[in-house]
Amino acid sequence: MDDKTLAALLGKDYAARFDDFDLVQFAHVAAVCLTSDTAADAAKKLFAVSRMAKKSSNDSDRLTKYLSRFGVKFKDIRQPRQ
Repeated sequence: MDDKTLAALLGKDYAARFDDFDLVQFAHVAAVCLTSDTAADAAKKLFAVSRMAKKSSNDSDRLTKYLSRFGVKFKDIRQPRQ
C-alpha cells in the first residue's frame, strides 16, 4: 500500500504516529479489506487459522476492534477520504 493511500486512511502525519511494524500489518489488513465485499468476508480471510481454535468466533468484531486502534472503519477503507 502506497503512502498516498495510507495518508488518506490514517492522516498525513501517520508515519509520526505509528511504528513501521504496525503500518506493515495495517497495510496488509487494509489490502485484504479492499479485496473483500464485506467486513465479515475480510475477517474470515484474516483470521482463518486462529478462528479454528475458538469455540465461538466473531471475526467481524475482531476486525472492527483492530481497525479502531487506527481510527478506521471498514467502510473508510472501501471508500478512502479524499
